[in-house]
Amino acid sequence: MGYLRRMNRQLKQNQMKFLRSFTVEVWGVIVCWLGFQAWGAVIDLSPSLQSVQVRYSLGQLYCSVFDPQLGREVEEVVSTGVPANLSTNQGVVTWSSGGQIFVRLYDASRTNWARFQTSAVPYRIQNVDGVVAWSEKDAVRAVVYDPGIDQWVHQRWSSGSTYNLQTTNGVVAWSSGSTVFYAAYDPLQHQWIAKYEETGPTYDLGIRSGVVAWTGAGQVHYRTYDPSRGKWMGGDAPAGSVSNLRNADGVVAWTYGNTVYGVLYDPRSGRWIGFQEAQSGIPSNLQIQQGTVSWVIPGRTVQRGFSPAEKQWGEGPTLPLAFFLVSTNHVNAPVDVVFVDLSIAGWLWQWDFGDGTQSWRRAPVHRLESIGKFPVRLVVANGHGMDSFQQELITDANPPIGTVVINHGARWTTNRVVTLQLSAEDDSGGVIQVRIRNLEEEWSDWEPLSSERIWTLSEGDGWKTVEVQFKDPYGNMSDPVRASIQLDTTPPPVVHFAVTETNVAEKIGTFQVQILLSHPFTRLAKVHYETVPESAQPGINYVFAGGDLYFQPGMTNWTIQLQILDNDLVETNKTFLVRITALQEAIAGPPLRVRILDDDPATAQVELISVEFLESVGVAKIPIKLLQPSGMEVWVPYVVTNGTAQPGLDYVPGTGFVHFAPGQTQAFAPVMILDNTLDQTNRTVFLRLLEPTNAVLGVYTETVIYIKDNDPPTARFLSSEIRWRGQAGEVEIPVCLSKPWKDMVLVDYATIAGGTAKPGIDYVSTAGTLIFSPGETQRSIRIPILQNPNRTQERVFLVQLQNAINGSIGFPSLLKVYLIPSQPMHMEVLRVETEGLRLRASGPSGATVVVERSEDLIHWDPVREVTFSKSGVTEWTEPFPSQASKAFYRLMMKE
Repeated sequence: MGYLRRMNRQLKQNQMKFLRSFTVEVWGVIVCWLGFQAWGAVIDLSPSLQSVQVRYSLGQLYCSVFDPQLGREVEEVVSTGVPANLSTNQGVVTWSSGGQIFVRLYDASRTNWARFQTSAVPYRIQNVDGVVAWSEKDAVRAVVYDPGIDQWVHQRWSSGSTYNLQTTNGVVAWSSGSTVFYAAYDPLQHQWIAKYEETGPTYDLGIRSGVVAWTGAGQVHYRTYDPSRGKWMGGDAPAGSVSNLRNADGVVAWTYGNTVYGVLYDPRSGRWIGFQEAQSGIPSNLQIQQGTVSWVIPGRTVQRGFSPAEKQWGEGPTLPLAFFLVSTNHVNAPVDVVFVDLSIAGWLWQWDFGDGTQSWRRAPVHRLESIGKFPVRLVVANGHGMDSFQQELITDANPPIGTVVINHGARWTTNRVVTLQLSAEDDSGGVIQVRIRNLEEEWSDWEPLSSERIWTLSEGDGWKTVEVQFKDPYGNMSDPVRASIQLDTTPPPVVHFAVTETNVAEKIGTFQVQILLSHPFTRLAKVHYETVPESAQPGINYVFAGGDLYFQPGMTNWTIQLQILDNDLVETNKTFLVRITALQEAIAGPPLRVRILDDDPATAQVELISVEFLESVGVAKIPIKLLQPSGMEVWVPYVVTNGTAQPGLDYVPGTGFVHFAPGQTQAFAPVMILDNTLDQTNRTVFLRLLEPTNAVLGVYTETVIYIKDNDPPTARFLSSEIRWRGQAGEVEIPVCLSKPWKDMVLVDYATIAGGTAKPGIDYVSTAGTLIFSPGETQRSIRIPILQNPNRTQERVFLVQLQNAINGSIGFPSLLKVYLIPSQPMHMEVLRVETEGLRLRASGPSGATVVVERSEDLIHWDPVREVTFSKSGVTEWTEPFPSQASKAFYRLMMKE
C-alpha cells in the first residue's frame, strides 16, 4: 500500500503538470485517461511533447512547442487557408483547408517536425492517441506517424457511406450498412491491419481500451488486436435482443434475460475468457469498473472479477496484470520504441526503461540512445493490488563479424589436433562467446572467446572444414564462418645432410653439399638453409650462404655450393655449421659441421734454453712449443747429444719426434736420464730440434739439460799433507764436501798414532765431528801445537776422517801434518857483478820464501821466490833496478 500511495502522489504531480501545460482542449483526454482502470491492447503513438501551441495569422499557421533538450521553442510555419477542424489533441495538430488535410507533430527524439499533407475533403476528423482518421464520401482514411521508422503510414479503406467512425488507442472502427469495419495500427509490423464483417446493422458499435464490441443479428461481437500474434482475436456470443452492452476496461459485459455475461481477453494465453451467470431475478444497473463487472439483483449487488493468476472469473475485484509488447527489439540504437500496453485492470502505470529514465504514460514511446541491454519494467496497480512485468530490450541488431584461421593459414597439416586463430568485431565493443564444429557435426557448447583454441579435426585424411559462430553480449550471432585445411597424416620427411661432418682443405675454394629428404613426399616441401659461425668467421674463413629450397612432390635431393676462403693466417682448424630450418611440410634434421683444415705452417722451437733435472728423474720431459695453434698435425724431429755427461752412464743418446695434434701448442720430448751411484758434479746434455713437418723452426732450437747428481757428497782433505812452522800455536786443517747437499752432513775426525810427533809433547791429541749445514761445503779442524824446545828436526803426526752421516769419506781421508822447526832468515850481498848484485840467503831447510823490493821502505813489490836447500842456504843474482838510484830487499815467508 505504501507503493500505491507513492504512485498516487506521482500521478497527482503529473496531472498538475499536464493541467498547467495543455490547453483546455486536452483536458478531456486527461479526464478520460484517469477514468481508465483496466486493460487493452493500448497503442499510443502521440508524441512525447504534447503542449503544442497553435495560432493562425494572415495565411500562416504557427505551431510551436518547447524542446527541453534544445532549451528553446521550436516553431513550424505552414502556409494555409483558414483552418477548419483544427485540433491539437495530445501534441498532434491537424486541420483541413482548401481540399487538403494537414497533420503536424514534433518528434523530440529527432528534434524536427514530422509533416503529412494529402488531398481530401474530410468529414468528421478524429485525432486520438496519435491516430488521425476521417471519413470521405465513400471511404475512411487514417494516418499515423511511426517514430520507429520515422514515417507517416497512411491507409485508405473503401467502405461506402460511413456511420459511427471512432478511433482510440490505435484502433479505428466504423460501420457501413450491415458491415462493421475495424483496423489497428501494428507498430511491430509498421502497417495497418484491418478486417470487415457482415454482421448486420448495428447501433452500439464502440471502442474502449483497444476492444471493439457491437451487437448485430442477435449476437454480441467482441474483437481486439493482439500485436504479439499479429492478428485480430475475437469471439461471438448469442445474446438475443441486447440493449445494455457494456465495453470498458477491456471487459465486454451484457445481460440476456436473467443471465449476466462477461468476457475478457487474456494477452498471455491469447484467449477470450468469459463467464455467464443466471440470476434469480432480472439483473439491473450493469457496470464495469476497473475491470470488475457488477450488477444489482433484488436485495444485493453482485460483483465478479478476473484473476490473472487463476485465469478465471470469480467473486471479488479484478486484480491487475502487467503485460506489454514493444514495437521493436534487437535493432540498432538510437531507436524509438513504441510500448503497447496489454495490462489488465490498471489504474496506475510506471515504466522504468533501464536507461535511468521513467514514464507514467500508459503506452509511451521512448528513445533508446545507446547500444546495450535495457531491462524495461512495467508496474501496474489498482486499488486492489499491483503487478509487474519485465522485458529486455536489446539495441544491437548487428551480428558480429568474425574470422577463423587454422594453423596460421597453413594449407596442410599432419596432425588432427590444430590451432584455430579466432578474431571477431562487433558494434557492442566485444564478442564474448564462440562455438565451433567440424562441418556436418554437432556444434560445441558456447564458450568464452579466446584468440586461440586447440581443436581436433574429424577423422580421415582429406580436406577438413571447421565452422565457427560468434555471439555478442546481446545475443546477436554471426553467420558461420569457415576455414579449411588438408589433413594428411603421412609423416613429413626429415630434411638432412648426406653427412653430419666433413673436413675441407683451406684452399679447396668451392665444394658441394647434398641436402636430402628422408623419404619422398606428396606435397611441396619448403626448407631454408644458412651457414652459422662457430670458430670460423664469415668473410675470413668462408663465404656466408643461405636460401630457400623447394622440394617438389617426389623430389628427395638438392645440392648446394659453399665457398672456403684461403688466408695466410696460422690458425687452428675452424668450423662452421650449415643449419636447416624446416619452413613448410618438413622436419629439420641435424646440422652439418664443416671443418676447415688450415694449411699455413706454424713455428716450432724449444720453450726453455736450459733446464735442470735430478739424475733420478728417469725421463726428462723437455717442453717444445708451437708459437701459433695450427690446424695441421705437426711432427718435430730432435736429437739428444752429450755435453759433459757421458752417454750410457748419465743419459741415453738418440733421436725422436714430437707430435702436435691440430690446435695443440705444447708437447714434450722425452730424454732418458740414467741414475748412477757416482758422486758427480752437474753434467750437461743437449737436445737439438731438426727440420719439422708442417712447421718451420724458430729462433731457439736447442735446450741444455743439466743433470744434477743425487749421490751423497764425499768428505775429504784438500791435500794429503800440510806443513806447519813454528814452535807453538794451532794448525787449521780444511775439510771439504764434494758438493753442496740438501741435508746436514756430519763427519768424524781424529788424530791417530803412527807419526814421529808425540801427542802431549808436540801436539794435543784431538777427535771430534765436523757439522756441515745444508748447502755448506767446507769446514776446518783445529789442532793445538805445543811448544817443544827440543824439536829441532821435522816431525809428523796423522789426522784421519773416519765416519760420515748423510755422506761418505772420500780421498784423501788421511792427512800428514809436518811440524817444521822455526829458523831465522838472513840475506846478504856477496858481491857486485855486471848483471847485478849477488845475494845469499839462509833460512828454514826446504822452505820457499818471497823476495820483495822497495824504493821507499813503504811500498813493497814481490820480485821472485827462492827455496832454501836442505842446508838452509840459497844464492841468486838480483838485476839492478832500471831507474831507481837505490833499492831495499827483504824476505817474506810464503803464505
